[in-house]
Amino acid sequence: MPVWGKEGFGSSYQGGSTAAVLANSPHPKEALDFCVWMTTTKEGIDALIEYCGIGWSPARDFIGSAREKPSKFFAGQNYNEEVFVPAAKEQNPDWSWWPVTQQSFNILSDGFRKKGSGTTLVDSVATAEKQIMAVFRGKGLSIRKASA
Repeated sequence: MPVWGKEGFGSSYQGGSTAAVLANSPHPKEALDFCVWMTTTKEGIDALIEYCGIGWSPARDFIGSAREKPSKFFAGQNYNEEVFVPAAKEQNPDWSWWPVTQQSFNILSDGFRKKGSGTTLVDSVATAEKQIMAVFRGKGLSIRKASA
């Protein structure tokens, strides 16, 4: 994972996935049972990797058969032992995203798209800051300036 300089934390930026059961599911127990099977059993994890290209599991003892072998994508390295275990050790365990992260990214993206119509990136960021602060306040969250 990218690290600039010899000091500091690694960066995995953003990622992850989830399995969820919608509130109006006609079979919530069965759906939940399937989600647990899909994300924690050897068969479910291997199926996710084979058919969906994903399969990172919360199961501590199994990462998927395909993930235990050298990977063409990672230049012959083993996914887990040579790539993800070292990267996981470099992560900042105190980092967390704020409660409106995805909405903030969307606001920034919308602003950046206006560049084609003459809005500068600097103006887009300034506008996004105001909009994001309004989102925070609209959710009853406070905003304070970070101390240096």
